[in-house]
Amino acid sequence: MNIPINKNLPTTPSSSLSPSTPSVPPTTSLKRKRSHLTIADVKDGYTTRPVSNLLWNQEFLTCYGSNGCHPVCIGDTFKNGRYKVIRKLGYGSSSTVWLAQDTSTDTLVALKIHIAHESGSTSRREVTALEALHPNKDTSKLFPVLCDDFVHNGPNCAHRCIVMQVLGPSLRLVIESYYDERIDPEDLLRLARQVLEATATLHEAGFAHRDLDADNIVFSFRNMAKLSRKAFIKKLGKLETAELLRVDGSPPDDYLPKQLVGAAEWDGWIDEDEEDIRFIDAGESFRVGDRISSTRDANPTTTELETDFKERVPEPQLAVLLPVLQGLMRFRPEDRVSARDALALLDQGNSKDASGSSGADESSGAKESSNEAELSSEEESSSERE
Repeated sequence: MNIPINKNLPTTPSSSLSPSTPSVPPTTSLKRKRSHLTIADVKDGYTTRPVSNLLWNQEFLTCYGSNGCHPVCIGDTFKNGRYKVIRKLGYGSSSTVWLAQDTSTDTLVALKIHIAHESGSTSRREVTALEALHPNKDTSKLFPVLCDDFVHNGPNCAHRCIVMQVLGPSLRLVIESYYDERIDPEDLLRLARQVLEATATLHEAGFAHRDLDADNIVFSFRNMAKLSRKAFIKKLGKLETAELLRVDGSPPDDYLPKQLVGAAEWDGWIDEDEEDIRFIDAGESFRVGDRISSTRDANPTTTELETDFKERVPEPQLAVLLPVLQGLMRFRPEDRVSARDALALLDQGNSKDASGSSGADESSGAKESSNEAELSSEEESSSERE
């Protein structure tokens, strides 16, 4: 049995699924402003049952309160019961992301819940970008497919919720899972090429991501989609939860989560050498040509980058990435190389490495032939003397 994950993904923008995609409305559910906790408040006033580090290694409780995160527990439902929360996939500075069951189709989806004060322009910009990119055959495969979006009113105000197809772990999580080991250089070069190709395609379609880092680059999901639902959820790693309590044992206020949930660690993931990359978090994206304000007006020095690269990347076959990084990391846009030019630099570096390796092989072969000839000559001379 395969996991039913969005088998019938929409071929039209989500606005056709939700004819009147709602703007975030004011809410009357807040009778008084919920002040946010401080780190000291959390440290001195809250604990978990059982005792757990979830209090400190997930999104901080300080992000909950008026216009903050929406408190979520396993089993919570959204949009009149349609989406039921199964696991936590991750979290960031502006949202939490959950694995949910779409009960209307019995499929798995990713449910992204924006913090309330980001549920206006930023979240709407993400929906607009995904809607615009989906009909383009070149860009539709770069981002998750948008399935639905709606507004959910909670104790901390109104939150825009975006429903998307499930994708794999982030590049950062996979890199960190190697601990003292390193991803194979060939896989790194393949991933670098994919990132550059995807970025160039995005730019040529008239968009820039603006927040492209290892957290917002994730892997496709082809292999795991073939698993049963139970087997897939097991691959996410052990579910870790803990009840949130005040230190005196009383429950927290309703603007805080009653349950802390650990994000998926993808313990069973081994597919980075087979899967392709995708981009997520288009909330900071903009159309090419938009003016973006900045207070900086100088290029950073490339000396530190070169020194740091040589210290951190000892593999000679990865040296081709240095000029690519130097070209892309110039601060002024007019001084940077384009993603397409960076891709050409990478290909050029690989070609040089290949020709250098071939030349080295030919030179080695010539030396071996010369040595064999000298040895044969010595043997003939020795026979004549005998």
